[in-house]
Amino acid sequence: MSLADPPQPIAAPRRGRPRRLAPDDQRRRALGAARALLDEAGYGATTMDGVARRARLSKKTLYEIFASKAQLVAALVEEHRRSLLALPHEGDDPPDVAIRRIFRVDTPEAEALQRDGLIRLIMAESGAFPELRDILVAHGPRVAHADLAAWIATQAARGILDVPDPRLAAGVLLDMMFGAMMHRAPHSEGSDRAARIEAAIAIFVRGAGYLPPAGASQRR
Repeated sequence: MSLADPPQPIAAPRRGRPRRLAPDDQRRRALGAARALLDEAGYGATTMDGVARRARLSKKTLYEIFASKAQLVAALVEEHRRSLLALPHEGDDPPDVAIRRIFRVDTPEAEALQRDGLIRLIMAESGAFPELRDILVAHGPRVAHADLAAWIATQAARGILDVPDPRLAAGVLLDMMFGAMMHRAPHSEGSDRAARIEAAIAIFVRGAGYLPPAGASQRR
């Protein structure tokens, strides 16, 4: 090409389809959008269309991940349960140490309050939307209770705890721990909550027949 030849136009870059998010990223984005909308507007005003817009997903993609709003909320409750309880629990931790880890007692209180917002919302709206109560029972406490009972049964089989009825013991432990963790005495500080949690753990493990070895640290 000589200098006298006219400049050739530069071809515009070809625009392909936008990169498709991986399925895990799509699911994470949908759950995050749903949680934000539930916090802002409540269950009744949250729609699948709104979740798709907030998540920047097509409605088709959202419905491929979750068939309904109820299924989407059920997935949020599943995530919430795992954030509350580290179950199933494996390992040879002494029972008092294992209970601290199972119930994630080292979670900062401010984070725990924010985390518990979903359950407070579901409980508040379950009167108007009965499906919420069904979701909570099927994906929340019932599963947590069964998983905790299985852990207690393992401890009993190993001779570490003397518990004739693991399911009953699991219910008692859930009541004790959540009662202590959710206690909000007027003008109380975090140390009061921590003391109640430690007392609940000590009362349960001793009542279940476990005595820490002499000189053993109560926290690990």
